[in-house]
Amino acid sequence: MFCLSRYYTPQSPIVRCVESILKFHPNETVVIVDSNSSDKSYFDSFKDNDQVVILDDVNQYRHPGTFKTVYEHYPNESHYVMIHDSIVFKKSIQEFLDSDNEFYSFLYFNERMAGQGDKHLNCICGMLEGTKYTFPEPHQMIVGAFGHIGVIKHSMMKRMYDSGFLNRFISSDKFKDQQCERVLGIVASQEGYPPNEYSIEGDYLARCKQVDHDQLDYFTKIILGR
Repeated sequence: MFCLSRYYTPQSPIVRCVESILKFHPNETVVIVDSNSSDKSYFDSFKDNDQVVILDDVNQYRHPGTFKTVYEHYPNESHYVMIHDSIVFKKSIQEFLDSDNEFYSFLYFNERMAGQGDKHLNCICGMLEGTKYTFPEPHQMIVGAFGHIGVIKHSMMKRMYDSGFLNRFISSDKFKDQQCERVLGIVASQEGYPPNEYSIEGDYLARCKQVDHDQLDYFTKIILGR
């Protein structure tokens, strides 16, 4: 199952995104989680496509909120490909779906916890508090999951859900989105899948110009600035 969050703007390439998924993965279901879009005219683009499901008015917590939403609606999928509507695939990622590994980030980045500031650290701590996952030591290097997008197998998604983590993995603005990138990387690392070792396209900081100039191998990331 491919799952994408959606706050519609006229610049969104959502139709291209869905078409690219079904081109390379014709047997997959695509679930669009609409996050309170004021313009829902794009629904008409998929009204005759049985492989596309739109969940409307069920998530107000941006892309991170789709993790819990999708799992609760579809708790028995073998895998969840969590992406933005600004991703357009260039080729199949079936090799990652078929792998025994439970997690892959699309891109990752390295960052030290020290020097991030109280606002950042408190936000990250709040998302981990009360779960089985622990806050990294201040001196540690963490590995973030760029855009909190990636492949998550059922077994790992279930553990994140059962631990209560997905209740706390939510965002209401761009700042919290950025902290969620770090938190998903922390959680994946503690599950045994550090994003720098389990990544589809590699190091974002080393490849940022390639991202901007559409030179990645598996997908195009269209920067919308939302």
